[in-house]
Parts: sequence; structure tokens; C-alpha cells
Amino acid sequence: MNVRGIAPQATIAALTGLGDMIAGLILAIYFPSEVGWAALLYPPIIGVRGAVSGSLTGRLSSALNVGMIRPRFRENTERFYEIVSSTMMASFLAALISSVIAISSATALSIEYNPLDVLSISLLCVTGTTTLLIPVNLLTSFTAFKRDLDPDVVLYPTMSTLADILVTLTFIGSMKYRGTPTYVVAVLFASFAVGYFLMHGRGVRDLVEVMIASVIVLILEGLAGSLLESVKYGLSPAVLLLYPAMMTEVGDSVSIVGSLMTTRLILGSTSKIPLLDVKDEVLGIFLIFSTFFGFMGVLSSFLGGNPLYGLIVFLISFPATLLITTAVIIGTKGRADPDNFVIPISSSAADLVTTGTIALIIRIGLI
Repeated sequence: MNVRGIAPQATIAALTGLGDMIAGLILAIYFPSEVGWAALLYPPIIGVRGAVSGSLTGRLSSALNVGMIRPRFRENTERFYEIVSSTMMASFLAALISSVIAISSATALSIEYNPLDVLSISLLCVTGTTTLLIPVNLLTSFTAFKRDLDPDVVLYPTMSTLADILVTLTFIGSMKYRGTPTYVVAVLFASFAVGYFLMHGRGVRDLVEVMIASVIVLILEGLAGSLLESVKYGLSPAVLLLYPAMMTEVGDSVSIVGSLMTTRLILGSTSKIPLLDVKDEVLGIFLIFSTFFGFMGVLSSFLGGNPLYGLIVFLISFPATLLITTAVIIGTKGRADPDNFVIPISSSAADLVTTGTIALIIRIGLI
């Protein structure tokens, strides 16, 4: 695919990424600040949810492009059921991990909590939303494939934004109505996820790899949070408004490149530097996303920010995260399925690098 071919699809991906501002707006208005442990639970929920859904979209798009699965819901291939069943079980285990992290943090900080509330909300936000969105993931990928759109380009950005909005709404709703009804619904989702995996008994290797990726994601997101904390008093409205969207857009751009590279690997590429296989696509993605970041910089100027703010962030964050993505592919090649690692780690690395770039810009006074 040349620059002209990828540009329209990259534009769709970049536009959907801006939808993360909706999730940020919902969170800003309705966040339950009166519940002390709420702020401890939301970040790991978002992190592990991203790892699970990122590996799902990566495997789906690659498998569709190389013919390992068919674009239909019934009578599909063995690989199709491996992907779905391992994702279901991974969402359950990831919810448990996020609960443990939140409970450990609350205990260390002497914040009161009900462990059943923490666990049930985590299950609803991770396992529940993953279960609901798997059919949407499949439908989106099948539709894109049938319409000659590349799932590697459009699937993750679209589903990531939709998932962030749904998880945020679920988090706000379950925090407000926590109690017996929440427990019951959480148990139903958990039972369905575990039961589906046990019934099909497939995708154990995928499951292990996704959980390893989830742990790496939580570490990266924790580092990003620490960087943000270090400059919290310098976070102007111009920064806060665009910060979630900037992280999403950098993550989307490098995840697209990562998905394209893993597809080339499956098709038999022997290049020692996978990035060289998709250099034309990288140029097209760079041009489209840099335009969007330039626009975000102009938006920030209306709030007193530097009009070059967005472009500076992208010009530093995109190439740095691209190098990390390439390293992940090279490191997992021949040892594991790169699709289980590339999107989760790339998007989390994008959060870390983007946050670090913004922190640097704040410290040197460019905002």
C-alpha cells in the first residue's frame, strides 16, 4: 500500500482517536471523587483492558489479512476460536490483576474499601465490556475486510476509542450503583468468560502471552502516571484538554504500523528491520497524524498554549515509540506471537513517551 492508498484509512483512524475526548469529558464531569479508591482502580482497569483488546484486534487483523480466519461468525477456523476463547479468559484474569493492584494500593495508603465492590467493578469494566465488544470487534473487522479496508489500519483505533468510552461509562455507573446488583452481573460475566474458555479449551499459549503483555502494560502505565504526577502543577487547561487525545493518537499511529509489520512477518518477510517493509505506509501515517497534531496545537493556542505544542509532541513521540514497536517485533519474532505484544506494549509505550514529552515541554517552558 502506497502513501496515497493508506491516507484515507489513516484519516479515519485519526478521526476516531479524537473520540477519546468524550471519555475524558465523561470522567471529568462524573468521576466519583468521594470514593477514595476510585482513582486507584480506574488506571489499571484502562491499562489491562487496553492490553486485552489490543491483542485481540492485532490477532484479528493479521489473521484476516493472511486468510487464517474467515470473515464470518459461524463455522470458522480453529484460529478464530483460539482468538476469541483466549480473549475471554484473559479479560477475566486481567480484571483480577487490576483488582489486586487497586486493593494493594488502597491498603498501603490506608484508604477504606470493600473488596467485593472493587472486584465486581473491575470484572464489569474489563470482563463485561470485553465480552460485549468482542462481537463488535468481529463485525467491524469483517465489514472493513469485505469493503477492502485494511483491518490493520482501521480496527484498533476505532475499537480502542469505543472501548474507552464504554469502560468509562461502565465505571461511572457501577461506582454509583455498587452493591448486590453489581455483584450479580459481575458473576454472570465472569462465569460466561471462564465457561466459554473451558468449553472450547483453546488458545492457552495466547492466554499466557496476553497476560505477560498485560503485566508489562501495567508497569509502563505506572511510569506514565509517575511522570504526570511530577508536573501536575504545570498542567494548564491547554494541556489537560488535549492530553488524553494526544496519547490515543500517538498510540493509534504506532499500533497501525505495528499491525502492518506483523502481517508482513506472517506473510513471510525475512527483513531484519521490519520497519523497512512498511516505509511507504509509515510516511502516509506520519503525514496524516502530524496534520491532526498540528490542528490540536492550534486548538491549544485558544487556551493560551503554544500553537506548535501538538506538532512538537508528535515529532518527538512518534519516532521514539516507533523504535520501541520495532524492538518488540524483533524481540518476539520466532519466540512468541508478536500480535499478542505489539499493540498492547506500543500503545502503553506511547502513553509513557507522550507523557514524558509533555513533561519535558512543561519543564523547559514551551507551553
